[in-house]
Amino acid sequence: PVANFTESAHTVFTGENIDFDASESYDPDGTIVEYLWDFGDGNTATGVKVDHMYEDDSIYTVTLTVIDDNGATDSATATKTVLNRQPVALFTENATTVSSAEAIRFDASESYDPDGTIVEYSWDFGDRNTATGVTADHAYSEDGNYTVTLTVTDDDGATAISTSTTIVETEVQMNSVFSLAMLSVIVLAITALTATLLYALYVRRKKKKTT
Repeated sequence: PVANFTESAHTVFTGENIDFDASESYDPDGTIVEYLWDFGDGNTATGVKVDHMYEDDSIYTVTLTVIDDNGATDSATATKTVLNRQPVALFTENATTVSSAEAIRFDASESYDPDGTIVEYSWDFGDRNTATGVTADHAYSEDGNYTVTLTVTDDDGATAISTSTTIVETEVQMNSVFSLAMLSVIVLAITALTATLLYALYVRRKKKKTT
C-alpha cells in the first residue's frame, strides 16, 4: 500500500484541533484495511479521518501507518509545530484613589495560563518600588498619579502585562472643616444673643430705678 495524508494546519497553538485525512492513501493491488496514527505525544488513533489537539508546545512527528488486506504496510510522516499560548495578566486593587501612606492591596490571583502555569508575578508600582508574588501591598509616600504594572511569566518563559492607574492625593477632611466653621458661627451667634439679652436686661433695670 501507499500511505499518504493531509492535515488542516502545519503550525498551531496548544489547544487547537488539527484534522488529519488519510483518504489519499491507496493499495494498487488490494484494499487498505487499517489506518494507524501516532501523534508523537503518546496519543494514537485509528481511522481514515481523525483529529487531535496538543496540550504542550513542542515539535511533534505525526506518523500514519496503513495495512492492506495482505498484511503489507507503509508509513508516512509529517512534522507539527505547536506553539505556546501567552499567559493572561489580570489584577484587582482594593482602591484606586488613596491618600499618601495609605496601603493598597493588589491581587493577581485572576491571572492564568491557558496551557500551563504562571511561575512568576512581578509588580512595578510606578514610584521605583517593586514586589513579587500573587498579592502585594504598597503605600505611596507622595501625591501623584502612578501607573501600576503587573508582569506574569509562564512555565515556558512567555510573559503578559497588565496596567492600572492609582491616584494618590492629600486627604481633605471636609466634614471636619465644615464642622469647625459651623461651630464658629454657632459660638458667635450665642455670644451675640447673650450680649443682646444682657444689654436688654441692663436697660430694663435702669428704667425701673429711674421710675
